[in-house]
Amino acid sequence: MPLDAAVPQAPFQGIGNKSQQMAQRRDGSKKDSGELYGTRGRTEAHEVGHTGELVAGSLLGLDVDEEVYADGDSGYDHQIGDYTIDTKATGTDYPRPRLVVSTDVPAADWFLLVHLRIQEGIGRVIGFTDRETVLKQSAERFPGDKLNHVIDWEQLYPPRYFSSLVMAQGVTMDLYDEWIDPGGCQKCGALLNDDCERVVHIDERSLETDLSLCPECADLISAAAQKGYATEFTFYQRP
Repeated sequence: MPLDAAVPQAPFQGIGNKSQQMAQRRDGSKKDSGELYGTRGRTEAHEVGHTGELVAGSLLGLDVDEEVYADGDSGYDHQIGDYTIDTKATGTDYPRPRLVVSTDVPAADWFLLVHLRIQEGIGRVIGFTDRETVLKQSAERFPGDKLNHVIDWEQLYPPRYFSSLVMAQGVTMDLYDEWIDPGGCQKCGALLNDDCERVVHIDERSLETDLSLCPECADLISAAAQKGYATEFTFYQRP
């Protein structure tokens, strides 16, 4: 998404200008110094963080918390029902950034990674993972000398699964107190087994995508298959 795009939280000023203002407010309210990585100043770091929240909120349909907390927030940036989500943003030049979470792991249930390609003026959601995966990851000294949990690019779920693995679970848990299995249909979350699973391969603007679907959701993609954009029975292994 373009970093100068207008979003619901910044309908007239764009993401970049909104984040600059929020960064100044956040920096001025903090009581402690916090931890900085890289060469960015403190206000710049706040700007990167809030820009990432706005990008994630806009692309994934999440509310963004606009409050400023002197003692820091509650450990998450977004909420779906009782589910909480923490967005980690980076402005690194490295094309395949890693998700870095402090060993003092925030209270969030899920963690999102947003990459800001500042020179190009765009932001992108790289992927996400759950709290359990973060906690299981051995700590390493990256990107500085401090120990962090570091999740590699290939360990993250791609953002196209956010709707079924995170949003659908949050809504379902909130309404029915039931859990949608993360090994379920990647469109509706229904449980799958060897007899009902249908794997669809899609070439989407030259970005190849595999979806593991229940029969009902697979039927919804039949129109794409008829036009040559999808081929069934390509196997996919989720992380």
